[in-house]
Amino acid sequence: MPLDDVQPFLETRFDMINWFVRQGYPEAAWTPALHPPPAAAAAAAALLPASAAAAADAHQADASLPAPARRRDALLLLDFDRTVVDYDAGERLVGELAPELAPQLVSLQMPADFVPLTNDVLAEMARRGVSRERLLQELRAMGDEIPAGAARMLRWAAERKAAARQRRQQQRRQQREGGSAAAADAPPAGTLDVIVLSDCNAIFIAAVLMGAQLAGYVDDVVTNPSAFEPAAGGGGGGGAGSAPTAGERLVVRPRHGPELPPHGCPRCPTNLCKGAELRALRRRTRYGRVVFAGDGANDLCCALALERGDVVLPRRGHALAALLEGARARGELRAALAEWDTHDQLAELVQRAVADGLPPDERAGGK
Repeated sequence: MPLDDVQPFLETRFDMINWFVRQGYPEAAWTPALHPPPAAAAAAAALLPASAAAAADAHQADASLPAPARRRDALLLLDFDRTVVDYDAGERLVGELAPELAPQLVSLQMPADFVPLTNDVLAEMARRGVSRERLLQELRAMGDEIPAGAARMLRWAAERKAAARQRRQQQRRQQREGGSAAAADAPPAGTLDVIVLSDCNAIFIAAVLMGAQLAGYVDDVVTNPSAFEPAAGGGGGGGAGSAPTAGERLVVRPRHGPELPPHGCPRCPTNLCKGAELRALRRRTRYGRVVFAGDGANDLCCALALERGDVVLPRRGHALAALLEGARARGELRAALAEWDTHDQLAELVQRAVADGLPPDERAGGK
């Protein structure tokens, strides 16, 4: 029986939603059938080969699909490196486990594809004895450093979603009791998806979020898939204090793989076009507003794909903020804009932007 057929009965008979909320579970952690998979599930999915179909969907013509039936008030779309966290996850990981290799990761400039170089560095780390366990241990430890403002932002979003789900439950009860069907069909205020859109990779992101105990607060992660595979030559071992593994190394696959036609975006690396990914998300779900926070040059395409009524939150002093100044002067930016320095500022801006939007060209911090 389809879930939609039995869900109203289960919610009414057993009050499942309120029970889980009372137990302290975030909504996205226990409703995988109703939401995109949380980051914890993305970590398991990352052990499988990349789905070419999922990436290809990002590059279909908008007119090729019908209008989405799924509706949400808002989408909170977040870059990961230097946005959710204060560091670049790859640079930080290599700096801790193989610091002599770290300069290689900063040798490329946008719009370069970082996947091949990342794989070279990860392969060399495995050859030097950095085990799977040691790598994951370090990533989880990095989760302890997620700024308090970023954690508060994600928890606020989870609370907002839980409240919206309770209102949805009330609407369905009213419908069954003879209320307005139109009211029951409308999405209740506060419906929200939280998605990470990053040119990092699935295992890095999932492990960091799990280390911060925040994985369940993210509905989906759109990024390069990754998996542990046997290292060439076998062997391998852990460093001091870590158990050796059977020669495994982490391999990152491009989100937009070579088996697909080139996405053709001059602003983006060949492996991921964030603007195309945003358009794909909007084809699947009708969002009243998108709020996008980012920092780097590879976030520009997504920012320019935003529509009127959306909000972009670039980090002040980083590449995206400077690039958006030029785009705004040329009339290319349609979304409202507010800059942020600290994650406390980001959390405040996100709450305001998701709930009410922002006036055009607002600046956080009094700039």
